[in-house]
Formats: sequence, C-alpha cells, structure tokens
Amino acid sequence: MRISHPVKLAVRRRKNALIMAALLIAFIFIVRFSSAQIHQHSLTISKNQAFEMPEDTLVVDELIMHDSSTLILNRASSGSFIKAKQISIASNCKIMGNGVAGTTGKKGKDAEQPSGACKSGTPGEAGTNGGDGEAGKDFILETDQMEISVSLIVNLAGGNGGDGGEGGKGSRGSRATIHCSSNGGDGGMGGNGGNGGNGGTMKLQCFKCKEIVELTGKINFTNRGGYMGYGGDGGKGGLRGDGSDQASRNGVFGKSGVHGKKGLEGTALYKSLFFVGGQSD
Repeated sequence: MRISHPVKLAVRRRKNALIMAALLIAFIFIVRFSSAQIHQHSLTISKNQAFEMPEDTLVVDELIMHDSSTLILNRASSGSFIKAKQISIASNCKIMGNGVAGTTGKKGKDAEQPSGACKSGTPGEAGTNGGDGEAGKDFILETDQMEISVSLIVNLAGGNGGDGGEGGKGSRGSRATIHCSSNGGDGGMGGNGGNGGNGGTMKLQCFKCKEIVELTGKINFTNRGGYMGYGGDGGKGGLRGDGSDQASRNGVFGKSGVHGKKGLEGTALYKSLFFVGGQSD
C-alpha cells in the first residue's frame, strides 16, 4: 500500500480547500446577481391609481399608465432609474419625485409671571428653527419607444424650507416698591427659516423615438429649487412692573430669525438630456 508523503498530502488538502472556497464564492455571487436582476414583464397603473416604486430601480418590458394615474419615485433614495422597452402614457398622468417640505419650527413658550414683589419678568423661550426642504429626486428613464397621449407631468422640485418658530413673550415684571425696580422680560428670539431643497435632474434616453421634439413638448417638467423658509418673529417684551418710581424698563422684542436660502434649480435642459439612438438630439 502506497502512503502519501505528509507534506504532499497537506499541499493537496490546501489546494482542495481553496478550490471549494472559490466555488462557494462564485455560487454566492451568481445567486446575488440573479436576485438583483428581477425582471417584470409589464407594469400597468390603472386609472386614478398610484404606484410607488419599492426600490430605486424598475426594469419592465412594458410600462402602461392609464388616465390620471401616478408613478411615485422611490422615496427612500435620492435617485431612481426606470428601464422599459415600451412606455404608453395616457392623459393627465404624473411622475412624482419632488422633495418633502421642511418642518415648521415650534413657537417658543411664553415666560411665566414671577411671584412676589420686586421681581423682574423672565425672557420668553426662543422659537425652534425650520427644517430644510428635501432635494428633488434625480431621475433616469431609458426606453426604446415612448408614447404620450396628451401630457405628462414630471415633478422633481425641491421641497420648501420650513418657517422658523415665533419667539415666546417675555413676562411682565411683578409689582415694585419705592425701593426696587421691576423690569419686563425680553421676548424670545425667532427661529431661523430652513433652506429650500435643490431641484432634481432628469435624463430621458429614448433609443427609437423619431419625433423627440414633439414628445418633449408633451412633458410638463418642474425641477425648481424649494422656496426659502422665513425666520420666525421675535417674541414681545413684557411690561415693567407697576408701583415704582424707579427707572424700570419694559422688556425688548426678541430678534427675528434669519430667512433660509432658496434651493438651486435642477440641471434639466431638454436639448442636452434627450437622445435618439444613443446620439444627442
């Protein structure tokens, strides 16, 4: 009986282990790749109904949108990609990928009235800042053929910035005596306005569309930047306390919040974004 040399045996076992590991990695890659390439034959959105993309990529042979139907781009992603061989769009349809508006800031609490004599009022609470608007989605649409019956709305506008919250009122000073003063509390500062979100971008690549100018004329496209949020007003100052000849003062108004900035327009120029047969129109 032939006995393998221990060193040769170890080398052989190591080679076998590496081969098995490579095969396992290749198998995992194939499975993952296949699951990422899920292909849907057709997607039909019925009249007056809406369909929201569950992922950022949609691949179908045929996309049909009936009258007044809506396709909502994936909300969780900053961009969405749709690839279809044939697209048919009826009247009053929409593709929505606009950014969500920022939240409005909360009003600051009014200051509580002080108890006891000779107590100055306390300042009001500051308002909170408005939230920034969300950016519009970036959208890529690839198709071989596309037909639009009347018009298609594509909305990739940035969300508006939220307004800042109003500052709280300062409280009035308590009753004073000849020996003390009692000032009014100052108003709280207003919250700053949020910034508008930037507009999204769109790229439509139609490989076999002959009347590309006529097609684009049926698309009502919006990708403006979101409007700025306004700063909240400062809170009112409290009145000075009564009953004193001392130089008590009223509380001053809080400063108003700063306005946010308007979002940037999306970079959507039809001439540079529409292609025929892979060449720029």
